Amino acid sequence: MLAARQLRGTGIRIAHIGNALNAALGAQARLTMEECPDYRWLGGLPQPVARQWMASSRALVHMSQLEGGANVVIEAVWAQVPVLASRIDGNVGLLGGDYDGYFEVGNASALAGLMRRAYDDSSFMSRLKVQCAKREPLFAPVVEAMAVQRLLGDMLGLRAKGRT
Repeated sequence: MLAARQLRGTGIRIAHIGNALNAALGAQARLTMEECPDYRWLGGLPQPVARQWMASSRALVHMSQLEGGANVVIEAVWAQVPVLASRIDGNVGLLGGDYDGYFEVGNASALAGLMRRAYDDSSFMSRLKVQCAKREPLFAPVVEAMAVQRLLGDMLGLRAKGRT
C-alpha cells in the first residue's frame, strides 16, 4: 500500500487481491483506496475469479516476506504474466537467481520503481516474460512428481540402495 501511494497519479492501476491478515491491514487498504484512486482492494476472491484477474493483468506482484514459493507465482508463469516478486528464498527458487523482477522485502520505493519500470518499459516486460517462460517447464506436473519421488527416495534411502 505504501508503493501504491508512491504511484499515485502515474496511471498505474493496482488490483489488490487477498484477505487482510488483520483488522489494521484491512483499515489501511480501505484508506489507501480513498487516497489513491488507482488502487483497489478486492479482498479475498474465489480462486477462478482471482485467476481471471491475474490473467488479464500486466504483471503480478508477489510481496511475501517469509513464505516459501507460492502457487500464485507458478500460476502467473503458466498464464504468461510476468512476476514482480520480493527477493525471498521461495521466489528465488521458483523464478531463478538471475530473474530481473525482484525487489527487496519491505522496500516500498524499490517496488514502486519496479512497477513504474514495468509500466513504462516494454523491453523490460518482454525480458521478464522470456525469463518466466524459461522457468515454466520446471512447473509441469510430471516434473514436479518426479522431483517429489526423488526427494522421497533420498529421504528413505532408496536411491542409495539402488531401489528407485
